[in-house]
Amino acid sequence: MRPFLAVLRRELGAAIDGALAPALAAGGALALLLAHAIVGFPLGEPRLPGLWAGGAASLAPAFAWLPLWFVLLCPALGMGAWAEERARGTEELLLSSPAPLPALVLGKFAAGLALLWLLLTSAVLPLWGLCAWLGPLDPGPALGGLLGAFALGAVGLAWCQWLSALCREPLLAFLLGALSLGGAWVLALIAPNLPAAFGPWVWLLAPAAHYGPTLARGLFEWRDLVWLLLATLLPLAWTWICLEARRWR
Repeated sequence: MRPFLAVLRRELGAAIDGALAPALAAGGALALLLAHAIVGFPLGEPRLPGLWAGGAASLAPAFAWLPLWFVLLCPALGMGAWAEERARGTEELLLSSPAPLPALVLGKFAAGLALLWLLLTSAVLPLWGLCAWLGPLDPGPALGGLLGAFALGAVGLAWCQWLSALCREPLLAFLLGALSLGGAWVLALIAPNLPAAFGPWVWLLAPAAHYGPTLARGLFEWRDLVWLLLATLLPLAWTWICLEARRWR
């Protein structure tokens, strides 16, 4: 437990001292506010009007945008987890420490989760307050949708930390993370146009298949929970395997 807490404190301290977290919080909150209030969600089906055009106190447009927000946010949070250690030359010292490798992996992941929750709530809660002020807002689906979005962000963060373990430079890890998460989002758009033998399977692999119909609405079905669990644990296990291979090189 001590190595886990030490890594957690180290990563959170570095994030708080840097300028990345405040910039992401301010930029993300502003972008989500404009998209929710004015743009709505014009991509795919169903298309959702903005807050002013729709005239309904709903967080649905904001929740619909969150997967695309994660395409940039998760790589930004995860790119330096391990790639920056390699770039600075501190990875060898970290891996040679007596701390168990799973504690190091989980410590960095937990720090990323804490930042993800902070940035997500800082962007969504002002919209929550605005919608509650303009009209009646059911807090149950809103809270469930927030938790569902956080779970989806955890999947993206685990994936991006694995890519960070594979890369020597944080910028490369960011680009690979953004491209792969964006490609995963596109899977839901192309799945209906694929042959019947492949379309349903591609749809099940797409994050949007588990987020839009259920998680964004505060609903947690068993198949979504299984997908979330596997999609989070597998990249963390791959990160451990990758680092373990380098430790014994």
